[in-house]
Amino acid sequence: MVAALTDGLSAQTGGEPPVGTVSAPPTTAAPTAVPTVEAPPEAAESRVPELLKEAVAAALPPAAGALSVLDAGCGDGLLGSWLKPYAATLVGVDTSPARVAGAGDRGLYDRLEARAPAEHLADTPAAYDLVVAGDLLPALGDVGPLFAAVAGALETGGVFAAATEALAATGGVELRPSGRYAHSEAHLRSAAEAAGLAVSDLARETLRLDGGVPVDGFVLVARKRPR
Repeated sequence: MVAALTDGLSAQTGGEPPVGTVSAPPTTAAPTAVPTVEAPPEAAESRVPELLKEAVAAALPPAAGALSVLDAGCGDGLLGSWLKPYAATLVGVDTSPARVAGAGDRGLYDRLEARAPAEHLADTPAAYDLVVAGDLLPALGDVGPLFAAVAGALETGGVFAAATEALAATGGVELRPSGRYAHSEAHLRSAAEAAGLAVSDLARETLRLDGGVPVDGFVLVARKRPR
């Protein structure tokens, strides 16, 4: 829980999170249809896992296995190895049953669900100290509804970290030929503000290579504000 952290996290806690540690296998319920994107073919060259790892390390005290953590859009669990040391409970959610099964094979997650991440977030109010979205935002146009769901699922003072492709223009959102969405800085900041998330860092980074060409993006870190 947030209250169990060192003074590096200023937070006010609610009740115990409703996501206790279990060893059940991934669910097989059919996920609600939502936009999805395939992992980029250059996934082996992706810098997103390392960039998010660094961003979370800068935002939180050293990992002590005390937090309730959600890997939203977990895919096959690529982030699990560095999220696990932070977690008393590590939950992974993805719309793809096959990817959820792959995440389960890693043996890192306490619970896995084949379900739309936004639905899971809506059903777990004030349940998490840390929510991370490695490759979820590029599947979405307007990120406002997701950010609102994240804020609802975070404890006060809880941290949200995510990455997305960057839109250079001042507009909000662009669907690229790859089928992936890019977002502008203004759109990300506006959505965070409306959701009650205080942006503490929004760094412009090279996320991966696409045919040898760098793909720029944003790495966002925000905290849930007290109400």
